[in-house]
Amino acid sequence: RKDISESHATGSCGFPMKKNLQLLQALKPLAGPIPASPVQSKTLPVPYLITDPPIDFAPSFREVEAGGVEIKSGFLAITMWRGGANMPYTVSDSFQLIYQTAARFRSLPQNPKRCAELKITLEQLKQLNDLLHQFAVKLCGSRISDQKIGNLYQGLTLSSDYCPGSDDWHTCLLAYFEAPAGSLREQAKVDLIDSVRVFSQNYHSGTVEFAEAAKKIFTPTQLEEILR
Repeated sequence: RKDISESHATGSCGFPMKKNLQLLQALKPLAGPIPASPVQSKTLPVPYLITDPPIDFAPSFREVEAGGVEIKSGFLAITMWRGGANMPYTVSDSFQLIYQTAARFRSLPQNPKRCAELKITLEQLKQLNDLLHQFAVKLCGSRISDQKIGNLYQGLTLSSDYCPGSDDWHTCLLAYFEAPAGSLREQAKVDLIDSVRVFSQNYHSGTVEFAEAAKKIFTPTQLEEILR
């Protein structure tokens, strides 16, 4: 009987329960308030790009035959299906010159013969590659990875007059197709459309920034030859 009473009066470690309670009461004033759970911050939407002359980046969306979707924003018009995409990029007359200039610079890293003819130094080529790397990072948007940067860099240099695509579009497209009808599907549609719009804006602003910065790398004689 005595053993049973003593076992109820002690804790699992052999300390009397009364002492445990006293210790807890003594420690309570030292404990601070329980921190509130951090609020999950939502990513702010990317604002529309303002250009001069103006470019209409407001996206349009429609479903097309064979289970595809067509999205237009700015100069980019892309039709996507589960297994592929068609994405013509049509520049207005007002911006033709700046895009042609950017294309001439973008082609140089993959053309050593042309670089030798122009007497482009290793330092100039490094500066040009740094600008192309920055361009690729810009096209990644909010989801940056070494693989994406590498793929976009290759797209910018291997096809100097071609607008590369984003890996994110296919992921967003599948999410839209597979989402159940209702709010989830509508949100997937918004994400897909905005992914295309932001890329279109970044490609245009990146082209302008790259072309203007690249001009400063070369001598007047080199520029004359490159842009002839």
